[in-house]
Amino acid sequence: MRDEPFVTTYHFHKDDTKKTRVLESVRVGGVYITRMIIFPKAIIGNLYFTKTNMVFFAQVGELDAKFIQPSSGKEKMFHLEPDSGIVHVPPYVAFAIKNRLDTESVLVSFSDEPLHDRSDDVPFDVFS
Repeated sequence: MRDEPFVTTYHFHKDDTKKTRVLESVRVGGVYITRMIIFPKAIIGNLYFTKTNMVFFAQVGELDAKFIQPSSGKEKMFHLEPDSGIVHVPPYVAFAIKNRLDTESVLVSFSDEPLHDRSDDVPFDVFS
């Protein structure tokens, strides 16, 4: 009789190369799970992805998220807190997220590509 898989433990990989945040990411199957620790009053993003689909939610804190569709100029803004629900960001939608607090906020995302893949990032000024 062959052994069946039972339980697998995955470990986050830390990316602290930016002054505004820490990314802790892991790939499980074809999904990238990322915990973003956003420093007080910091802004992350100001870009869009060319192939990545991402969904995210606020786990801790208060965040403002702004989205712009570069092709049409359409804009949308959300105030996010832990009970705000989940936001989907498809490719070619620029976004930026601002921590409103004087303490760290945490955002959790699920994506089909790694969020630190620079070949997929296109800078776009959403929040200054």
